[in-house]
Amino acid sequence: MTENLIELNEKLAEEWPIQIAKFGQKLIASEVRYYIEFQEYPNTSETGFASIYNVSGWDENEARKAFSMTNIQYSYGGNGTIRTVKNCDFFPGFEVSKEERKCLGVKMCEFASKELLDVSHTSVDFTSSIFKNTFNANEKFYEKATLCLFAKANEYKCGYVDRNGIRCDGVPKLGEFTQVVGSIVSTKKFIGCTKWQSSEKNHRYLTIPNNIDLELLETMFNNHSYHSHGIDFEKDKSDAMDECFTECPFIVTVSVEIHNHLPPPPRKTPYNIKSQLQKIIDNEHVLDLTARKFLTGSMIQTYLNGKSISDLHPSLNNQSKINYYIEKTRCSKYPFGQNILGVVHEFMRHEKSEDPYIRSIRK
Repeated sequence: MTENLIELNEKLAEEWPIQIAKFGQKLIASEVRYYIEFQEYPNTSETGFASIYNVSGWDENEARKAFSMTNIQYSYGGNGTIRTVKNCDFFPGFEVSKEERKCLGVKMCEFASKELLDVSHTSVDFTSSIFKNTFNANEKFYEKATLCLFAKANEYKCGYVDRNGIRCDGVPKLGEFTQVVGSIVSTKKFIGCTKWQSSEKNHRYLTIPNNIDLELLETMFNNHSYHSHGIDFEKDKSDAMDECFTECPFIVTVSVEIHNHLPPPPRKTPYNIKSQLQKIIDNEHVLDLTARKFLTGSMIQTYLNGKSISDLHPSLNNQSKINYYIEKTRCSKYPFGQNILGVVHEFMRHEKSEDPYIRSIRK
């Protein structure tokens, strides 16, 4: 929020029918609401809307992460500079810190209908047809991208030509390789050729983008055969304020102005759900863990209690998030990978243990 947009004179303040909440000399909200749970789509208004969270009982670091603006589904830009507000009327006697961000809007197809381009909102109704259609379109995007990659892999001719001038007629297959970046070892999926040989070059090789549903892609390769027959919006801003958690356990998000675009689909997983999933994964044997193995395991099934993973939050429909959490744990537990360096690391880490798994390393 720029200072020019929120600077109010006394005359305008008197015209507002409801009480003004001042969080700083030039940071004012005409409406205040208290919440227990974090609002992924915080309300806003032209005259300022304050969402206040009571975080008493929370660990300070956990509260800052759980109620951070990075968890808001809107895309925000800005340098994230934190400034101190010494005279906060809403929290008298306390010095608070303020972080300012600006909504970057959403990307929309230039051929979208005028009705969609002219949409604006100050709050999100999750039962409205327009939000449901936006969410469904987002889900279809991953499915469509996966199907397009499957089609491309089958239409793309293998580039290998043998010494007799005969082009390879191998078909695409889903492969996996180990990638080493510094001391980090990870596995990556790719699309290769069924007739690839280590001594032959230019065989079919396609990388898999992040917007692909790997589970659907594996299903397509295993169970199906292929037959061939930006407008940017911006204007709305937001300010997040956090406070001394001991004496004043509140975090406030102040949103000003109207979103002049559609609500974005729920892509970000809430911090508390993300943390719980990460804790469960941390207790799994992650060396050969995959998203499919994880989702059928006893620990996650107990946590879900009969629900599907997407019931926790719509963003988890894309299993690439689960793969990311698994890879994060794997890199944390085995920073030197699974080769000889990884064995040496494990040996040194448990060298003083009374009953080490690795007793000695000999040449």
